[in-house]
Amino acid sequence: MTMNLPLPCINKNKDKVSVFIEEVVLFTVQKNDLLVHTVTEKYILRLQGSLDAFEVIFSPFGFSKLDSGNLVHLAKIKYIDEKLRTAHFDNNLQVNISMPNMHKVKHLPRKTKKTRVDHAI
Repeated sequence: MTMNLPLPCINKNKDKVSVFIEEVVLFTVQKNDLLVHTVTEKYILRLQGSLDAFEVIFSPFGFSKLDSGNLVHLAKIKYIDEKLRTAHFDNNLQVNISMPNMHKVKHLPRKTKKTRVDHAI
């Protein structure tokens, strides 16, 4: 059973809205605010603390720190680019993955090389 926790956020128009944890792709910190990123929008969650502390809170929902600046919902990752050490999501969102955290995404799909086929004339 999946729990769908509502997060009390503020949107870009400064309106109070609820964003459900299942919609969240990743969290980042900006100044004293926790930014909540969905595929299409960014919101502010007025909670103070470190990403390490938020990882403890949100890890039961599938979130993990991949870098010092992000907390990612691992199930939302579409693929990993090992060469660039980036995780990619829908809508061209991407985040960095630190080398020590690459093991957290070893089970996820990798970027496939697009090979050019040369035809003989």
